[in-house]
Amino acid sequence: MLNKIKQLKKNKKGFTLIELVVVLVIIAILAAITVPVVTGYIEDANDARYVSEARSIYLVVQAEEAKATAKGTPLANYSDVVTTANDKIKDTATGGDSIEVKDIKKAGDGKYTITFISGDSKLITATIEPNKEITVEKTKTGA
Repeated sequence: MLNKIKQLKKNKKGFTLIELVVVLVIIAILAAITVPVVTGYIEDANDARYVSEARSIYLVVQAEEAKATAKGTPLANYSDVVTTANDKIKDTATGGDSIEVKDIKKAGDGKYTITFISGDSKLITATIEPNKEITVEKTKTGA
C-alpha cells in the first residue's frame, strides 16, 4: 500500500495554476498589441476601397461627359449620370453589392463632388480634383 502511494505521487503530471495564469497573461499581452495593428490595416483597406469606388464612379462620369460632348450637348445636369452610374457600378470588394450613387456635382474649377453609399453601407463623399487626386470623407452609415 505504501508503494502504491509513493508511485501515485511520482506520476503527478499537469500544469500548475501559476503556469496557466502566466500563459494567459502572455496571450492577453499579445492580443492587446495585435488588435490595434490589425484594426489599422482594416481601416487602410477600407479607405483604399472608397477611393477605388469613387474612381469607378468618376470614370462613368467622364464617359458620359465624353458622349454628351460628342453629340454636341454638354452636360448641364448630372442627374442622368447618377442613374447611369447606379446601373453600371458594382462593388467588387463585397462580391458585387450595389454602390448607390446619391449625387454628382461639378464645380466651376473642374472639381467633382460625388456622394454615394458604399457596398458596406457607409455614406461617402469623395472630392476629385482636376489633377485626379481623390479625397474621401466617410459617415458611419448610409441613409
